[in-house]
Amino acid sequence: MGSSTAAASKGGGETCVEVATTPRTVHVRDSKDIAGPRLAFGPAAWAGFVEYSSGE
Repeated sequence: MGSSTAAASKGGGETCVEVATTPRTVHVRDSKDIAGPRLAFGPAAWAGFVEYSSGE
């Protein structure tokens, strides 16, 4: 099972999310609150979110 992790922030760095992927799921969490809530998306839902949020 392969996986990858990435962190990203925008602006002044006050907001940052961490994204971890596996073949069937994309996991997202606030990198500054690692014990806090997490979201999980299927690949198609994540792709739709990324497309929508990028404005394309």
